[in-house]
Amino acid sequence: MLRLEQAGVATAAAVMAVVAVAGGAIGAPVAVDSITEQNPGDPLYGVERFGERIKEATYAGGQNWQLDRARERVQELEETTDEIDPSDQEDLLSEAQERLAEGIKDSEDMEGLERARNALKSHLDTLENVENRVSEQAKESVQGAMVRSQVQVKALEEVENKVQSSPEGEVPPGLLKQELENKLRSVENVVETLQERELPPGIFKEIVENRDIPSENLMELMEDRSLSPGIVKEILENEEISLEQIENFLEGRNLPRGIVMNILKDKGMSMENIRIFTDEPDISENVRENIGPPGNMGPAENAGS
Repeated sequence: MLRLEQAGVATAAAVMAVVAVAGGAIGAPVAVDSITEQNPGDPLYGVERFGERIKEATYAGGQNWQLDRARERVQELEETTDEIDPSDQEDLLSEAQERLAEGIKDSEDMEGLERARNALKSHLDTLENVENRVSEQAKESVQGAMVRSQVQVKALEEVENKVQSSPEGEVPPGLLKQELENKLRSVENVVETLQERELPPGIFKEIVENRDIPSENLMELMEDRSLSPGIVKEILENEEISLEQIENFLEGRNLPRGIVMNILKDKGMSMENIRIFTDEPDISENVRENIGPPGNMGPAENAGS
């Protein structure tokens, strides 16, 4: 869709006059929604949204409709972050999340699952772009939306794997929808429960190891918990956790150097980079410090004794 200035229309009034003649009172908002792309604060934004609601109430709907509207809302948030009130930022984000959830539920086959997953990943990219630009009031909502979307991506991938491994390679739409809802509810409930409760370290470890929690959420759940170095090491051995995530988690954390080195070594980091990360001096430097300047047979402090 073209924005007003791209379409060469001089004023909002001129557009309204044209579409009103063409479509009448009800047709005008629908026409505005079809030929222009408005953002909050633009002259015809309210009219465009009204046209969108008319379409939805009459003939539009389905997965593509929901995913497109979610994309439109979050793009509006991205383009107007510095211009609209915090409450408006949260409203756009809330609707985008609701539309995405509906779009996920409308998946009826593998193509639908893939569409929903791609929409979620695009949604996450946009949220990462606006996270540090929105108001403090809206920032927590953006971060919560990111967590929820990460959980949804994980759930979709798991359902896709299950569908692909089924004997016929597909699941009836009704059963697929139920599978999606169960998976989303299961993972979201576990994450929410762990966020709200302080559990004994052993119980926490048992839960996260037996429930398929996205690595991003797992790292956040571990962030402020008091866990022993051994339990941290065992949890971080999860193969889905990337080396970058582990480095970010370990940075500045007071864990025994040996544990940190073993964790990084298990993830495939070279010994040279491990020494840099842990500030471990090179062995050759230790030797030079102990024997002193060339020609000395012992430590520098014993020279001349």
